[in-house]
Amino acid sequence: MDLFFSAKLPDPDVVARISGLAEAAGVRVNVSANDVDGHLDRATVGEAIRDWRRASVWFRGPAAFGASIRNGFERAGGSAADFHQGTFEFR
Repeated sequence: MDLFFSAKLPDPDVVARISGLAEAAGVRVNVSANDVDGHLDRATVGEAIRDWRRASVWFRGPAAFGASIRNGFERAGGSAADFHQGTFEFR
């Protein structure tokens, strides 16, 4: 299982906490800083997960960001049924 954590500039303390919890659960963490790495997208996920077309994708984040990720997966041949999305909006 992979967890992708993307933020403008990820707080090192938050990353350390997430990484520790993920390691204990056997989850691999992929951290990206938007200001350095660009925004997370389907291609970035595909580079980390070779067989992404067979993966179940669970997204949690802003609605527009999720729609962008979902569209990228579908355009590249991913199944809409394998993309699950929980969204929120910043105030």
